[in-house]
Amino acid sequence: NIVSPGAVHTEIFGSVPAERLDGVLDGFRQKSTTGTVARPEDLAEAYIYIMKDQFVTGSVVESNGGRLLV
Repeated sequence: NIVSPGAVHTEIFGSVPAERLDGVLDGFRQKSTTGTVARPEDLAEAYIYIMKDQFVTGSVVESNGGRLLV
């Protein structure tokens, strides 16, 4: 099983200059159905689901804010 995430606001965005960060995050927000960028704790829910469901096998769980629908 795997989790396929969309944009998640983590320390990886630390490499983006502060003056550009809002614009970069807004770009991701505009490309999602929910209009949001995930937080790590949002994505953790997908991992918890996979760990708790003993019947899920060989699955890809999409947690991307509807990115593929836009």
